[in-house]
Amino acid sequence: MEKVASPGPRRGKWIPEELGIIVATAIAGAFIYFFPAGHPLRFAASLPLALLLPGLALSLWIFPTERPDPVVRLVYAFSLSVLLTLLIALVLSQALAGIAPIRLGLALGGLTFLFSGFAAIRRIRAVVRNVPDSATPKPWPILKFLIAACIVTSAATAGYVASRLPLSEQSVQMFVLGPNHTTDSLPTKLIANETSQYHFVIASLGPERTEYSLIVTLENETGRVQNLTVWSGIVSVPPDGSRSVAVNVTAAIPGNYLIRAQVSRMGGGTERLELHMHINVS
Repeated sequence: MEKVASPGPRRGKWIPEELGIIVATAIAGAFIYFFPAGHPLRFAASLPLALLLPGLALSLWIFPTERPDPVVRLVYAFSLSVLLTLLIALVLSQALAGIAPIRLGLALGGLTFLFSGFAAIRRIRAVVRNVPDSATPKPWPILKFLIAACIVTSAATAGYVASRLPLSEQSVQMFVLGPNHTTDSLPTKLIANETSQYHFVIASLGPERTEYSLIVTLENETGRVQNLTVWSGIVSVPPDGSRSVAVNVTAAIPGNYLIRAQVSRMGGGTERLELHMHINVS
């Protein structure tokens, strides 16, 4: 009986896998963009974007003519996605923008689109050259490498985070109060173009007077409005004491906003805090 040659790299599929990944990434990105933080649909959409789609696109780019076992491909996708997510989070943590769900989603989505495009180009070239499909040769060494890379990257990330923790007795705490210096008066529902006051309290626990940089920003959670820095300056805190900073917040456009307060010790210290508070402007 004559053996029929393989039709070529995934040539028999009506919709290429790369197109399916692009569509899934666009849907996940739309859910993350339009639904507010904490929404179940936003959380559900972030899982495949962080743990599956980037690695799947990258594996198709690396292996354009191979058809591995579904379990092997799933391990490829998960391992590569974890590596990419950890690396991107590490880069964003050192950038001025910091880590935010929308920024992380944009970075992962952009890489997924890029990898899918490269994978499609390689697939088209393989079709033109009539390169036959093949099973992945000896997948176990590759899987061992990916698993080891995930472990090393996770350990390196954990070590870096641990190295950023303060080693001295000096530490900092931060909390926010309302206009009457109480949590009960903390405004969470605002009216457009009206000003509300917040008191950010920085407490330093230690034997030294310490200066901290405080930056308070107002961020529209849908990304439709440019982020606004509402307060920025240096706060000097006495030993085992605290300082309160009054910050006025005004939003001109209705919507859901995030007030982000970032505190870092001046002079190269490792103490760093970030406080998030969600408000609604009607």
